[in-house]
Amino acid sequence: MVLVARKPSLFRSDYNLVDGDEGAVGFIRTQMHLGHRTHSVEDANHAALGAVQVSNISQNRAPPSCWLEDGSGNRLATISYTEGALDFAVRMDGSVLFEASVSTGTGVRQSLSELGHRAYAIRLMEPGFPLPVLLATIVAMDAS
Repeated sequence: MVLVARKPSLFRSDYNLVDGDEGAVGFIRTQMHLGHRTHSVEDANHAALGAVQVSNISQNRAPPSCWLEDGSGNRLATISYTEGALDFAVRMDGSVLFEASVSTGTGVRQSLSELGHRAYAIRLMEPGFPLPVLLATIVAMDAS
């Protein structure tokens, strides 16, 4: 399945989720709060699927605290950086749901080019994990 997050405006942080045939699959809405950012995920009918929360506050130069919530606002999983600021894992009850890392090419020039485009390699360990929430997690972590 092809799923793409399209940013309809340079002036907003929201995304439209479309499939390979350009059909609407969902939306990612970003809201700024005093202590954190919320990246809410909605399906094509605007029903809440979940949210990615990213803290704006970090201590001792540590990465920000990040977590996933379900559509009702219950915390489901934590997001932790694994190797530097470009690789992360999503864990629920100690089990890894998926891992993502910036995919780089073999040559230095290709690697620098791909860092500008932020292509990610994703290892999905839980096949039932909702893809729109996975894409919202990538968008949220890419913005942090």
